[in-house]
Amino acid sequence: MQYLTEQDLMARCGLGQGVELHLSPEERLTPSAQELVNNRKIRILIVSGDGRVARDDGKAVHPLATEERPFAKVEKTEAQTHLNGTEMVTKEHPRIWFRGKVDSAIAAAILVQTQLQPVLAPELQGLLADLRSWLGWAMRCEVLDEAVPVLSMGPFSREAVRRLACHPEELGLEPLCPDAAEGSIFTLLNWLRAIIRETEVAAAFAFRKQDGTLERPDILELLDGLSNAVYAFMLLVKAGDRAWEPYKPRGDRQWTASKSSASALISERVRRSLFSPAWNCATGRQPVRFRVLKSRIAGSFGRARWPSRRSRTWTRWTSQTATRWLPMCAITRRTAIISCAAFTNVDGCETNREAAFAVNALGARNLAMAAEEIGAKLVHVSTDYVFSGDAAQPVWEYDLPAPRSVYGKTKLLGEQYVQQFCTHYFIVRTAWLYGYAGNNFVKTMLRLARQNGGVTVVDDQLGNPTNAADLAHEILNLLVTKEYGVYHCTGEGVCSWCEFAAEIIRLSGIPATVTPCTTEQFIAGAKKQIAPRPAYSALENAMLKATIGNEMRDWKTALACFFENYKPEE
Repeated sequence: MQYLTEQDLMARCGLGQGVELHLSPEERLTPSAQELVNNRKIRILIVSGDGRVARDDGKAVHPLATEERPFAKVEKTEAQTHLNGTEMVTKEHPRIWFRGKVDSAIAAAILVQTQLQPVLAPELQGLLADLRSWLGWAMRCEVLDEAVPVLSMGPFSREAVRRLACHPEELGLEPLCPDAAEGSIFTLLNWLRAIIRETEVAAAFAFRKQDGTLERPDILELLDGLSNAVYAFMLLVKAGDRAWEPYKPRGDRQWTASKSSASALISERVRRSLFSPAWNCATGRQPVRFRVLKSRIAGSFGRARWPSRRSRTWTRWTSQTATRWLPMCAITRRTAIISCAAFTNVDGCETNREAAFAVNALGARNLAMAAEEIGAKLVHVSTDYVFSGDAAQPVWEYDLPAPRSVYGKTKLLGEQYVQQFCTHYFIVRTAWLYGYAGNNFVKTMLRLARQNGGVTVVDDQLGNPTNAADLAHEILNLLVTKEYGVYHCTGEGVCSWCEFAAEIIRLSGIPATVTPCTTEQFIAGAKKQIAPRPAYSALENAMLKATIGNEMRDWKTALACFFENYKPEE
């Protein structure tokens, strides 16, 4: 007789929902393997050597019995039970107590599975099934005196589980504390975590030798890992679909957030809370108010406009320098602060490093400290220049920054200061930004086209043109959530500066030519120092897709909308 464990089943088939598994008449399933089969609704067929179906069952074996150690038929009293297949002990034996705790943990896991199955995404349901199976492994390995396999949960290794549990900030979250305000899902999961912790304590007593050493440290390590796994699971539930982004195919641009996540409903709630006073009054919610900080050297986003969204609750605040934000911010109590001030002259940063450091780094630090002091949410607008530009496909939020210019280095330092000094932050990286106010690439191309009848633009630098109105809208969507972390927020689609310029000229109707050139040719003809630019500056809006939903338009569509409302006198 051959007994198949969960690991055996995983090696034999993919264990997807509703698959069919063939066993020989000599094969049987352990209880934990049977439970896995039941959870995944796998059909078991007993197939004979000639290929005929002998029967349709896949019966489990008794957990205390093996082929070498059959179950002992020994009479026992009501105060006794089997420690193994041949030995009887009283029911107050520490190992029997431990097994009772494991039974309780398994029962709790099954209850949580049952209660949460209708509201969890399939990936999360699979993790719960894995958790239940690992509890069965704890029982099996103790009873049969087997070594515990290396813990894993779906795509997460034991090391990944531990890291998730210890570093929730990597998911843009704060450490979770048990609280009724978190809702029933987290209440159930926290209860399960507590049960597993109790089981771990029972194991510590059951396997402690007289000399103080542990007889089964592998079982204690497994239970400790499962306790961490439940906490990590709670974080995954709170993070929603963004937690699964690293495990999604990078080329799948059509993937959207799961409907099981409450964040999928954010967009409509944002519009109501921001732009409908009647809805605010009906629901008892206070209107969301934001403060926009803008220095004299802020870019076009500092004065973003959109014709269809005039009734906003923003207020203006002009500061002379970014380093004066702290005392000015401390006098007001606002829900959120949007910081769009920066030293954006990339070439100027190379020659004026002190100013770049003061504004982009120290200014961000001071504002982060102020936001933390008054309990405000902070939106810090950053840039694609924090990356090297060596990528061959759009860069994700988890890719490592490697700036090459002073501008990029000081902006990255500003991001790090925000993460260090502020709890409730949104770092929003954007690129190739243009708007109705301030100087930008679109206005420069229009001016040169009118003056010279043509423009020469590099065609070996790629990125995402971004309408400032779209960026502003997405930031407002973020602000009414608690989905803190680092976000990329750029127009959809990738093009070169030359392609961007050609589309600008076409939409403007100006009779001008667009001539491509290389970066080397442009630098050779420049009359000033040119800071290094990222050759490939495209960003992937992965976090937006995984949390509130990506509402950034295709760059050509957004540019056409810009020209529909653009007036040169503005």
